[in-house]
Amino acid sequence: MTLKGVEKVYSNEQRKIALQLYDQCKSVSKVIQHLGYPTRRGLCNWIAERDLPSKTKVRAERECKISFRVNRI
Repeated sequence: MTLKGVEKVYSNEQRKIALQLYDQCKSVSKVIQHLGYPTRRGLCNWIAERDLPSKTKVRAERECKISFRVNRI
């Protein structure tokens, strides 16, 4: 059971595996379906932290949130 608003902490190894799988398939949804973790927002944040300079991270996170909203409709 998870509490709303409480983030689960993943190990560096879990994060590395998720990012490697994302690099292979280029699909956030497929990574989450395959591994069962992290959340869409969490994976988007990991990708942004890894790939983008600090000033553009905020914009990437916003784009991920917008994409998530569109996909859920």
